[in-house]
Amino acid sequence: MKSFDEVSQKASTLPTIMWIVDEMSLIDDLMSLDIHEIVLNKERFLEILEELEESHTGGGYFELTPDNEVVFINFSRWLLMLKEEMGLPIHENTIAHFGITSAEIAETYRPKDQ
Repeated sequence: MKSFDEVSQKASTLPTIMWIVDEMSLIDDLMSLDIHEIVLNKERFLEILEELEESHTGGGYFELTPDNEVVFINFSRWLLMLKEEMGLPIHENTIAHFGITSAEIAETYRPKDQ
């Protein structure tokens, strides 16, 4: 398991718009952290979350598939738990962005004549 500092360092080296595999790797790292470490580093955690959300809504959505969307749906549920049980100020829109499915993206961005 990586420390919070290691995950923070990793996040700081990633581009603004990440490949979906990088988003998934960062999510895995975040979810493996001790929750108390997240609470102690709340401000940096929220910054990393904002960066991840920017990447996901800026391009990651379009790489969602039925096979990989479960990672993001589980992350959305985990964020909701952090908000409700640990009192972290995670915006509901942020939680919702990670809960969007590939089918919802396909429907939203399908050609208008279909």
